[in-house]
Amino acid sequence: MIILFLSITSLAHSGLATSSSRVIFENDENQKSFILANINEYPIIVQSWVDEGEGNSNYLNSPFVVTPPVFKMQQDQNQSIRIIYKGNELPQDRESVYWLNLYEIPGKAINQKNKFEPEQAYLNLAMNTQLKIFYRPKKLIKMDLDMIISNLDFSIQNLDGKTYIICKNSSPYNISFAKLKIYTLNDTIPAEQLMDMMVKPFSNKIFIFTENIAKKSILKLDYDIIGDHGKILSKSFIF
Repeated sequence: MIILFLSITSLAHSGLATSSSRVIFENDENQKSFILANINEYPIIVQSWVDEGEGNSNYLNSPFVVTPPVFKMQQDQNQSIRIIYKGNELPQDRESVYWLNLYEIPGKAINQKNKFEPEQAYLNLAMNTQLKIFYRPKKLIKMDLDMIISNLDFSIQNLDGKTYIICKNSSPYNISFAKLKIYTLNDTIPAEQLMDMMVKPFSNKIFIFTENIAKKSILKLDYDIIGDHGKILSKSFIF
């Protein structure tokens, strides 16, 4: 993000509160309701759609449709939306993930209408909030979070002055990390925070530590995982 200090006053910030941090379709559910609240001090217009995380409102291959697709919200107003599964064929041996986009375009608060001098400028910033949508096929083996975690394995690699932790997810579920950190005898080193800390089913993901940490000095890896309802579960892995 680039911030310009050019006598410009921003009137916008992300101000949509949601009833859940993620949406989960399971047991042949074909629609889910979702509540939004506008906690801004001004009205907004919201455009909603589902894509694969790239924030592309023109994405045509989404298996989900959101209704209403465009709506206005006054300050402190709640709005219910529905996410409908269109019945597209999705993998049956693993969980699929898509992204709900909530693109908010800010209006102007009543008490701001005459706030600026004629020679001043202000900038309204549109914000896009994204939440994950998980689709779980009915035939998918049921696993609680501890069972999924038992299918994780971690390995260490040192290269070009950095340390890498490779996470292997052998489960059919997506697993989302909040953070990871390495413990040595003398220090605690966090992994670089990525835009998306999720490891997809039957795949690997690399997490980077900017320091070169000798393998023999690493005692354990602590990590936080985000559960279905947004609750954080802390675990450790001993190398």
